[in-house]
Amino acid sequence: MENTRKTPAFFDALNIAIPFLFMVAGGILFFVLPKKQISEIEKRKLASVPEYSTQALLEGKYTRELEAYVADNFPYRDQWIEFGGNMREWRGFRPEENIKLVATKQPQFLGQNPEDSAIMNSENEFVDGDSNGKSSHSLFIYNQRAYQIFGGGKRTAGIYASKLNYFYNLLKDSVKFYNLVAPSPTDFDLPEKFRKMGNSEKANIDAIYTALEPGICHADAYTTMMAHKDEYMYFATDHHWTALGAYYAYTAFADCAGFQPVALESMTKKSKPGFLGSLYGLSRDEDLKSNPDHVDYYLVPGSYKVQVNQSSAIDKWTGGSLFAEGASGGNSYSVFLGGDFPVLRIKSNANNGRRILVLKESYGNAFSPFLSPHFEYVYVADIRYFKFSLLQFIRKYQINEVLVINGIFMANNPYFPNKIKSMIHTPQAAHSAAKKSTSDSTAKTKTP
Repeated sequence: MENTRKTPAFFDALNIAIPFLFMVAGGILFFVLPKKQISEIEKRKLASVPEYSTQALLEGKYTRELEAYVADNFPYRDQWIEFGGNMREWRGFRPEENIKLVATKQPQFLGQNPEDSAIMNSENEFVDGDSNGKSSHSLFIYNQRAYQIFGGGKRTAGIYASKLNYFYNLLKDSVKFYNLVAPSPTDFDLPEKFRKMGNSEKANIDAIYTALEPGICHADAYTTMMAHKDEYMYFATDHHWTALGAYYAYTAFADCAGFQPVALESMTKKSKPGFLGSLYGLSRDEDLKSNPDHVDYYLVPGSYKVQVNQSSAIDKWTGGSLFAEGASGGNSYSVFLGGDFPVLRIKSNANNGRRILVLKESYGNAFSPFLSPHFEYVYVADIRYFKFSLLQFIRKYQINEVLVINGIFMANNPYFPNKIKSMIHTPQAAHSAAKKSTSDSTAKTKTP
């Protein structure tokens, strides 16, 4: 029998009106609400209004960039993304063990420089050819903690070591040279059955250190940290180590550099609660959100003059700080050094003639303050943003020690060792300003 029941005209009109009103309201809010430049949750620069040109339009570039701009600046974007994540949680199946695998495009956040997306896009050569297809572009979430799946192998280890060897051979008669590769929490926290999803970090670090020139002292942070694996050495929601993890690596480095580390109990400990880091921003996972981190930091004893150089002039320094104590929320990791600067200088009262250059990415931020009491000058240079020739800078400031420190994921990304080699002789193209301190910078930082 033919169904003669009809939907009342009122409901037909309602079905049309409601979506239409949502679109109109969304359009109005899009133009009225202020636009953000940075997503604190995702730790990245949001797309800006694209510049129009006929060529860009014909090539499709303009429309792609316009679409990215609209998507990044959609009204209440973060809330909608969180709602979508909740929907996936509500309809998903939960295994007995609280585990999830989340596919991502990027293995790690690099900072807020707009060129970072070009450095670590999904086409970047990151997964090693001998990694048996294990992707580094995934997060494994286990017991409310996020882990990156490591895919590096012998080839990427060799690339990293060879570039450091090249740099060392240019300097070996004039400087002491050190290397420290920081492991991720995977080997310390995950049960063995889950660690097998990725490649061995210990084997990769050993391969790097074995391939280094004998004159390069490698700091065995892995072994030192393994002895403390049950302590709070890594964040649950962020890809960095905590200050405690960095401290244990610093004690391993002390064996290389020949100094007595400052005892942890002699430093004043402070803490910032409620930190949801980069891996939460990448996944928006509810389990991570319900297990926020806290960012501890330790005030090293002594008085230090801290300056930063963000200019194209090698001798232009302005006030900086060892700790940006105004940092908060998702930006709390910026408490260390105030964030990522092209180069930061710490002057102590040591008067021992030791001048060290620390070449790092963001893993070095929590580590570098611990060096302050042991060197007359500590120069902390971010590989991503440093603007000068390394040889020029080393000669200019009479640097006699060099430490290259990287997290294991960055050590196995060919961009980083290749970037170091490109910086040795050639000044780098000017970058946008690195992340600013979240508190007022002061030229003098005093700690108990």
